[in-house]
Amino acid sequence: MITDLLGKHVQTAERAEDWKDAIRMAAAPLLENGSIRASYIDAMIHNVEVNGPYIVIMPDVAMPHSRVEDGALKTDISILKLKDGVAFPQDNIVHLIIALSANDNDAHMQLLSDMVDVFMDEDKMNGLLHAECVEDIRRVLA
Repeated sequence: MITDLLGKHVQTAERAEDWKDAIRMAAAPLLENGSIRASYIDAMIHNVEVNGPYIVIMPDVAMPHSRVEDGALKTDISILKLKDGVAFPQDNIVHLIIALSANDNDAHMQLLSDMVDVFMDEDKMNGLLHAECVEDIRRVLA
């Protein structure tokens, strides 16, 4: 499912202004694709402000997401690799931001399951964290 959804949704950048900017950058392709409304991005940011950096799911990796009713229109995923990383609350430095949107629970669970498979694969994670360009990321996830 991951490789089917990625399409043009892989980005690399040197840095983000802050963690909020990183979430906006990661979610931009989902907004442009009509997969989410702008309110969904606001909700992802608000969730971290209220609940802390729970989206930092492992060292170097954050998975911002929100609820369907916050503006998820389609199931989609976007990956942003930041060369310099960005500090999330509680000094969690993140280099890989994976923005998710799902329009139903089954799709949400399938996306999470696919990503867990990637996270459990040490070679794939090393490949993602050391990727220098979009093609490197696509190659790792192929």
